[in-house]
Amino acid sequence: MTSAFKLSVRQCSCSCRSSLLSTVRTSRAAFLTQNRYARQRRCESTAAASSNPKISTIVDQISKLTLLETADLVATLKVR
Repeated sequence: MTSAFKLSVRQCSCSCRSSLLSTVRTSRAAFLTQNRYARQRRCESTAAASSNPKISTIVDQISKLTLLETADLVATLKVR
């Protein structure tokens, strides 16, 4: 191989690698941003749900269920 060809292959390889790294960094940043907003929305929705006394009572009752009781609850809700 000629040295010019080797140089062009090396440059192309570096260019592709930097392009791939840039894409990965951008995707990671987008994921982290989306994840942060999802957690924030989830916290906000939880706070809104707990302000309703009826919902708070239901959540308290559900949180005290055993695993088998929770499975029965889910099965019953699917039937309805």
